Amino acid sequence: NASTVDGAVRAVREQHRDGADFVKAGMTTGETFLAALREANRLGIRLGGHLPADLDPREAARAGVWSIEHLGPGVTVFAAASSKEGEVRAGNVTRKLPPIPRIKIPGAEKLAMKLIKGMVTNPATATSEPEAHAYTLADASYDQQKAEELAALFVQHSTWQCPTLIRVHTQQFADSPEHTEDPRRRYMAPEELRTWDRSVKRFSRLPDATRSALRGHWDAQLRMTRTFADAGVPMVAGTDACGAAGIIPGFALHDEFGLLAEAGLDPLTILRMTTTEPARFLGEEGAFGRIAPGMPADLVLLDEDPLQSHTALRAIAGVMREGSWWSRADLDGVLERVAAEPGAH
Repeated sequence: NASTVDGAVRAVREQHRDGADFVKAGMTTGETFLAALREANRLGIRLGGHLPADLDPREAARAGVWSIEHLGPGVTVFAAASSKEGEVRAGNVTRKLPPIPRIKIPGAEKLAMKLIKGMVTNPATATSEPEAHAYTLADASYDQQKAEELAALFVQHSTWQCPTLIRVHTQQFADSPEHTEDPRRRYMAPEELRTWDRSVKRFSRLPDATRSALRGHWDAQLRMTRTFADAGVPMVAGTDACGAAGIIPGFALHDEFGLLAEAGLDPLTILRMTTTEPARFLGEEGAFGRIAPGMPADLVLLDEDPLQSHTALRAIAGVMREGSWWSRADLDGVLERVAAEPGAH
């Protein structure tokens, strides 16, 4: 999240020097994002992540951005599919966090990480009234033809998408009982749950109109996901299981399958988004993603046909991992041990 052009270029160079395969951008500006992207292209390292509020996704695609997460986030992508694009963009807000200190100052890094942790838990708790209005305006002025043109551009430039519908749902419906009373919370560390619950309280204090705008945006997110899938935009399944409130690691991926199906994606597309497409996305087609002679024997055996329904992906009979077989009973035993001493973050 570099705050200057020079800082963005320097950050990409440092990541490249240290052997990173890709760089993720987040909470920066259009100017710094494009500077980082140009440098990444020059060095031959990929860059993706969160598009800044002041950056047109079409410009990012043409400039070679590798991937876009969370359908934006915010209304950044949806503005490009609005008949009132200029008005929507005017209400969009670029959020910034202080960059992690480069110089070791006692306590500074800890403070920066605390701020980042607070934002990661649920960014929607910081939704401003102008942002909420931008959501409402973008949804009311949604233009399917513009959405399809955007999708075609993403196809043309191989701009990957990771919708993380479960992530955006837990943000926008943070105080919904399906998240606050999820029985799978028993697998999470108590201190993590306390962080989540504090975040829910902050969300519940947002103005009613803001929470209504966030909830109302859900249909547009499903529609955009379906539009991308129908157009053949390359996509992978993901959850953002990195401290995000309401995201239960592992289980959240199955939640994502259900939400992708709710968006209208067929079972084969969903299956590919979690197998062959992630391998292609990462350039690791020879390491995972398929069951074939010579591939690593890491696989999931299902009791049902995943081509018939995405729900078959939940019917796990067992897992082969690094040559070891874990039966359903073995897996259930692992879950019980985790529930007895939860420690997931």
